[in-house]
Amino acid sequence: MFIKENFLPNDECDSIVQFYKDNVDKAYPYRNTFPLRLYQFPQFAPLLSKIEGEIFTNFSSEMRLDNFEIVRWPVASYMDYHFDGNDKCGFFCYLNDDFLGGETVVVDTVVTPQKGKMLYFENAKLIHKVNPVSGSDRFTLAGWYV
Repeated sequence: MFIKENFLPNDECDSIVQFYKDNVDKAYPYRNTFPLRLYQFPQFAPLLSKIEGEIFTNFSSEMRLDNFEIVRWPVASYMDYHFDGNDKCGFFCYLNDDFLGGETVVVDTVVTPQKGKMLYFENAKLIHKVNPVSGSDRFTLAGWYV
């Protein structure tokens, strides 16, 4: 498991959240969250390159991106402990921290969301969950590699 503090600056996080809000009609329900897939938006390619520059220092650059999205976690949403299939790596960038709860728990390590922080790990090998969100919506930038 790897954590990169202040990976994204606050203004970039705010811009990504605003982009989600401006395109909320393109989001879809998944369990108790609302992802917006970013494949259709080429302006996110430089950001993805920055993310991959970090991830590929610790994982093989031979991995293929399987999904890349902004995810809105509404109040009361959560995810129970799980593994992510055959993925080699998953990443999560916290885009806000003005909510309660919403911690990511990887095995027995609790990662507190902080705006701009990126977490990435072997999500098919390490059991993980998201604690219930309260107070306000939680936004993450997320991606999975196979």
